[in-house]
Amino acid sequence: TDVITTAMPPQMLSGALAAPSLVAHVIMENIGKGMPLFRIEDTFAREGTPVDRGTLSRWKKRVGDGFEALVKAMQLHAFATAFCIATDATGVCVQSIYDQDKGRQPCKKGHFLVQVADKDHIFFEYLERETSEKVSKAFFGFGGYVQADAKNVFDVLFADAQTVGARKDAIEPDGCSRKEVGCWFHCRKRYWEAAVAKSPVGREGLARIGRMFELDASW
Repeated sequence: TDVITTAMPPQMLSGALAAPSLVAHVIMENIGKGMPLFRIEDTFAREGTPVDRGTLSRWKKRVGDGFEALVKAMQLHAFATAFCIATDATGVCVQSIYDQDKGRQPCKKGHFLVQVADKDHIFFEYLERETSEKVSKAFFGFGGYVQADAKNVFDVLFADAQTVGARKDAIEPDGCSRKEVGCWFHCRKRYWEAAVAKSPVGREGLARIGRMFELDASW
């Protein structure tokens, strides 16, 4: 009797039995919900389908490697078409790797830089140090409007080529012209503080800003 076997379904990850939905579930639990891999490992074990955290970690890495080209294409599209990129940086604590000689070390400070390109793309980039050089590299090749707060690391984005060339740090002019857009939150909070202090000017400022956003939404 001839034995006919069913063809293998397409594999998302070569050599792995994980379907796209399972990999998406693991990544969402870990990154989207903040669930550590060892807890996800325990959950699989309780459900009778043990998967070790090393395998889960490899799934994450291989998917991330595959999306590198997609993220690059997103960045190229954003820099070519975006009307405005909004940006900011948030400080985070990074746990140091355990050292046998020095023991446990205190957490070091890092930063995540976010770029929101219109309503199309959102990018996060980890920076060991938030410097003008790092910010300039993140926006290299983009010409258009940039919304940022008044922190001095963003000033380099709006400086002319002569000013950038005169700096002592390793910042290369890209020939692009960027226009600074002020941050609405930093503007509005001053009116809010005045309104709380029962200032009629503060209340009027909040009302006018609110009206502008109402009109913008209707348009």
